[in-house]
Amino acid sequence: MAESRFAPGMLFLGDADGVVVIPRSNEAEIHKKVDGFLNELALFVKIAQQPGNVITEHEALGEMFALKYEHPCDYWRYYEPWAAKWRKKYGGE
Repeated sequence: MAESRFAPGMLFLGDADGVVVIPRSNEAEIHKKVDGFLNELALFVKIAQQPGNVITEHEALGEMFALKYEHPCDYWRYYEPWAAKWRKKYGGE
């Protein structure tokens, strides 16, 4: 957080596990996609909470961590295709 810059109008989503900061330039896109993003994030949390999972070593979670590392400013855009790939195997749907 020490290297992060915040500006008026940015969106903040957070819980006990952390905070996601969304730049104002992405506001319209996020408003359109927020419900899907939260559902996709819920899949990540569901997988992460399974006993014995080491997040960085798990196939699906490790993939998302790699995406977050490769795309630190807009990784949230990758949750949709990530969830589409893993939902059948881990989502129970």
